[in-house]
Amino acid sequence: MEVFEPITSSVNALKTRLHSEQGFQERPCLIRESDGTEIGDNEVVGDLAECARLICITSASISTLESRVAKLDSPGCKYQKYLRWLEGTPAGDPRILQTAWAASILPMPFALNSSKDAGGDDADDDAGHDDDDAPTGKVGLDEVSAAVLHAIDASWGARRRQSQACESDAVEVLDRTGAGHNLQRQVPVTTSTAEKLSRLSWEALKQALMPHYDADAHAKLLKSVLGGSNDGACTLSDDLDSGDCKRSDVLRTLLAECDQIMCRDTKEFVKKNVGTLELCGHGRQQGAYQSLLKVASCTRTRLWA
Repeated sequence: MEVFEPITSSVNALKTRLHSEQGFQERPCLIRESDGTEIGDNEVVGDLAECARLICITSASISTLESRVAKLDSPGCKYQKYLRWLEGTPAGDPRILQTAWAASILPMPFALNSSKDAGGDDADDDAGHDDDDAPTGKVGLDEVSAAVLHAIDASWGARRRQSQACESDAVEVLDRTGAGHNLQRQVPVTTSTAEKLSRLSWEALKQALMPHYDADAHAKLLKSVLGGSNDGACTLSDDLDSGDCKRSDVLRTLLAECDQIMCRDTKEFVKKNVGTLELCGHGRQQGAYQSLLKVASCTRTRLWA
């Protein structure tokens, strides 16, 4: 791989960047090809020999897991109304992989008990929110969660989005100097932030969410998708190389829950949650969001789609 890094950066900063941008499941180890010695974190990039070749050692990358996800059956289904829009869409479609990336950033759900989550007055049997492992409370939307939902919405492009952010909106939300707005967990969304998030592109939202991205959480979700279970296991992945593609109920449920939120307007759902960390809004969207938290965090739940 070829990367460009300021000569004033430390090797530690370079490793952090590679860990995040390359989707490595752990921070890489950098070795000098010339003598096989490891480069220390405190060394400065500018002190490395000109045109030095480095060996990057790490565990299997996210891209390896995503290539295996691409071998799964399409999650689309003409019989499931929240998956009809995905008929013929391959599991490796970039928008599906982007959805998994964003969903992995969502927070953990509250502790589970045996009470039922009704999912609102208009819940029906195929919505999947009547399982016996409902959360004891409803996790509300903070700034990061709101950005995740808008990122998922934005990843599907013209089907969902009707406007684009102006450059000043993107600069303000993504400013890392402190003069602008740095997305925070457990901080309620303001009206201004909600409006700006609704107009940002996928690329801008991904950049804003990057500080909250955890490659381990992402890898666990992809393994759950491959295994078809909610425990992060990868029980089906070995069969994929044979060409015998598999259905992933984890992937289907993940995308169906996203559709239940998006088809009722993500922007309006976020607006209903402005100024509070108590989950508000359309009952079906609330139920879908709570189920999405459980699927995304590999918490046991009914895979209904």
